[in-house]
Amino acid sequence: MDAWLALLIGARRHDLPDFPPPCPVEHAKRFRSEDREARAWVVREGDRTVAAAELGLPLRDNLRADGAHLVVAPGRRRRGLGRSLWDGVVAQARLAGREHLCVEVHSPLDGSAPGSEFLRAAGARPALTDTRRVLGVRPGDPALSGSRPRHGTRPAVTGSCSGRDRPESRGSTTSRR
Repeated sequence: MDAWLALLIGARRHDLPDFPPPCPVEHAKRFRSEDREARAWVVREGDRTVAAAELGLPLRDNLRADGAHLVVAPGRRRRGLGRSLWDGVVAQARLAGREHLCVEVHSPLDGSAPGSEFLRAAGARPALTDTRRVLGVRPGDPALSGSRPRHGTRPAVTGSCSGRDRPESRGSTTSRR
């Protein structure tokens, strides 16, 4: 799990240096859910994880669809690792009777990311695009001192997993039948 997270962090730092690193808590949660079955594949070179994929199969709702996540170390791209993993994920989704495979790709507003280019080459198509803006608020931020919560509760401000503010980004969910 730690090697996979390190791979995610390295790929994010390379592809989108202004974005925060992946959240370790969210990464671990993808494999611990009663509502979905997670299937995972890892590619190692020696003791180093260089590529990984995960297929999440919902067990209660959206039974025609599933979500996937794929990452390849920047120095190991364009060698067939990602395509092999993708083909395996697609095959497993089909065996599970799924008709839609959804993948979220983050890219800056003024460009694209390797993930979107890879999925386009694999035959996927954009299905939903959204723009996300993040207001960086940290615990103890003076901007919160004058705010009044509703119903007599106190505002609870916790730190994010990232520890950094994020720029605007475009999230794109891509599906493949």
